[in-house]
Amino acid sequence: MEMTSPSPLPAMPAATTRLQPLARWARLGVTTSCALGAAVLMRTWGGDVPAALWVPTGLLVLSAALIHHRQLGSQLVARSVWWANLVLGTVISLGSTSGHERAVGVLLCLAMGTALLAMGRVGLEEGEGTGFRPIAFRATLTFGMIMAVADAQALTLFGALKLQSGGWKGDYEWAQGASLLVSATLLVVAIAGLYRLRVWGLLLSAASAVGVCALSATDAYGLPFPLGLGLAATSGVQVLLCLPVLRAIVRGRAAAPSASPSRLLRLAPTVTIALMMAAPMASWLVRRSG
Repeated sequence: MEMTSPSPLPAMPAATTRLQPLARWARLGVTTSCALGAAVLMRTWGGDVPAALWVPTGLLVLSAALIHHRQLGSQLVARSVWWANLVLGTVISLGSTSGHERAVGVLLCLAMGTALLAMGRVGLEEGEGTGFRPIAFRATLTFGMIMAVADAQALTLFGALKLQSGGWKGDYEWAQGASLLVSATLLVVAIAGLYRLRVWGLLLSAASAVGVCALSATDAYGLPFPLGLGLAATSGVQVLLCLPVLRAIVRGRAAAPSASPSRLLRLAPTVTIALMMAAPMASWLVRRSG
């Protein structure tokens, strides 16, 4: 009888499986270091650092802990914090007239971009332990919640800055700060409902996004350029993301199971992050050489 040795192919997935925990811990190590490093950067702007900057500082420290939690909600909050600070670093590095602030903004962009690229979609996949399991529009709802949490952080930060600078002087600073904080609160409530897949959460999310977009575009918040324009753009995108879900609900049709995102859709965040990291670095190098 001819003896045949077992094929080595079945053993190959086991090797890959053994490497997966090591790869995950490597990703977590990089992202934790980036988040904590960015928290330190938040306290190095120079001069009299506003107390309101403890808001992003605390959220960055919190994100370093949340990224180790396998629940989708924790993963979404952590990534939202990174996105918000990536945008903040980009705006400061491109728009500030202070060389020190531009340098801090560039480092903040590099730290947050590295954290987002290192984690990728780890923790966001269907296999992770989570109660968030929509039968359709999973990618749309996930992206919308990430953007909404990021906007809520930005609204909270600038609302606190407005109240700190304006106080109770009777000028527009207090009213603008209060409107920013109210908008942030409505977004947080909407996100909680959306995460639980409640229709009211979707409706409140869409309504809040419309309100933020309108108040930002009309400069009712009093945010400096280009922060107001950026906030109007991100809230407008959230409205567009809500439309297909609302249309499906109104039509009352059974939604088809979520398909895997296309290659283009998967590459879009990576390309966006890379551009947001490269632009501040290029601008900083040009200004230094000039």
